[in-house]
Amino acid sequence: DLGEIAQLVEISLPQVGIVTNVGPTHLERLGTMERIAQAKSELPRALPPADQGGVAILNADDPLVQA
Repeated sequence: DLGEIAQLVEISLPQVGIVTNVGPTHLERLGTMERIAQAKSELPRALPPADQGGVAILNADDPLVQA
């Protein structure tokens, strides 16, 4: 669900986040590929800034990860 990843990041406080792809795995819960991409974007958005040790690793070969 939207907001779930952001909530988990608040609990676990990771310094590094990796998004490898946006696929149809959660389509039944989120409805569209765009909503899946939106949900996955919560991880890098919730990480600390780079000057505080935050690192987001994103797959630039996946157009939905780039978006």
